[in-house]
Amino acid sequence: MDRILMAWIFGLLAALAFGGGDFLGGLSARRTTWGQVALMSQLSGLLPLTAMAFVQGGSVDQHAFGWSLGAGVGEAAGICLLYKALAEGQMAVVAPVTALLAIALPVLVTMATGPMPGLLALAGIAAAVPALILISREPSARELGPIVSKSLLGAVAAGFGVAMFMICLSQAASGGVMPALIARGTCAGTTAAVLAASGAFAGQGRLRGWTLVGTFMAGVWDATATICLLAAMRLGSLANAATLASLYPAVTIILAAIVLRERLSPSQHCGLAMAGLAVMAITQST
Repeated sequence: MDRILMAWIFGLLAALAFGGGDFLGGLSARRTTWGQVALMSQLSGLLPLTAMAFVQGGSVDQHAFGWSLGAGVGEAAGICLLYKALAEGQMAVVAPVTALLAIALPVLVTMATGPMPGLLALAGIAAAVPALILISREPSARELGPIVSKSLLGAVAAGFGVAMFMICLSQAASGGVMPALIARGTCAGTTAAVLAASGAFAGQGRLRGWTLVGTFMAGVWDATATICLLAAMRLGSLANAATLASLYPAVTIILAAIVLRERLSPSQHCGLAMAGLAVMAITQST
């Protein structure tokens, strides 16, 4: 199969897995705290990455190791800030801001350091921006409040963290799964340190039952998405991989509609259609 075709297939698989992981993590976070879900999902994600690294083998040089550490720090910042912003603010604001920065910054890096994406690919990337805004709007969303708020600033910071994760990981993509394993270990350690230092563990109970299962599977899906994202970056461009993977809110919305019977608004239907057109533009440009 064509190398570029495989790249966008892996990018779409990453979006599916990221969206599924966020859905499961969101269900678990409703029954406990965002800190517990963030940390435990990162720890469970180490299992499939370790197994894949053992099967694949390989090693990373000093250059890839440094970029992997940077990816882990970015991932920890992105996850902690995103969960906190979602807990304090409105998803209609937080989700699109984070996802848009996760697209925009890798695209700018690609344009500055590598070959320019084709016109059709750029059109698809541009179409993904309003698509994410429409998809992430809550059907009952009314007044969104002040533009500059604590949750919005948290969403912006989370977007920078996710973008840092993608950019750094792309620099180590040639090392196979090992960079992702190093990044996930760094992420889990950084997240635990931040939560412990902030006292976020005080008074928290243990995860039990379906909450524990959901959190565990959220980490597994997230790790699977990272593996697919690595493959997409290795086979194609950072810009296309980041754009396709960042369409994950569409998957979360669709799962919520199917499993939780949440109704989609007309704007969300329009956003899903635009996201489909964006995917078609990006994949047809190669």
